[in-house]
Amino acid sequence: MADTTYDIIFAGELVPGTEPAEARRRIQVLFKLSDEAADRMFGDRPVTIKRGVDSASVARYRDAFREAGAFIRAEPVPNFEELVATSEDSAPATPEAEIDRGDLSTGRSAGLQLAPLGDERPLESPQAVMPRKVDISYLSLVPGNDWTLADCEPPPPPLVAPDIGHLRIVEY
Repeated sequence: MADTTYDIIFAGELVPGTEPAEARRRIQVLFKLSDEAADRMFGDRPVTIKRGVDSASVARYRDAFREAGAFIRAEPVPNFEELVATSEDSAPATPEAEIDRGDLSTGRSAGLQLAPLGDERPLESPQAVMPRKVDISYLSLVPGNDWTLADCEPPPPPLVAPDIGHLRIVEY
């Protein structure tokens, strides 16, 4: 079994007796955060600080935050094999509900399979889409057949003659 990984989450919880402004300043200096990033960290919602770290990294982050006057939370992240094992235990036993687990080493086609050949039932009912009504009454075509798409190009910018007043002709 693979090592457990964790997501480190900060929800603004402070060590009792720590001033919020002082904890914010310490964390901002410790992690070299901008004012905007510190505002997000000390906002009203929990913030994920780091994803997929090992237990040694969790301990380092926990110690660093505790020294700054704050607490973090470490939530274990289930790995792919655990998710598949859990879903196999709860999968229905009827043959119609069999799911192709695919190759577990790559995770390809896990939980997906093709519908039987000739099955005409759609998975979802099609939704009726009403076309937009666009007013094109102001548009018109060039009369006659003697036009090309080049007629539709915007006119080129006017050429401005360069100022050559500073130039002179020197005789040898």
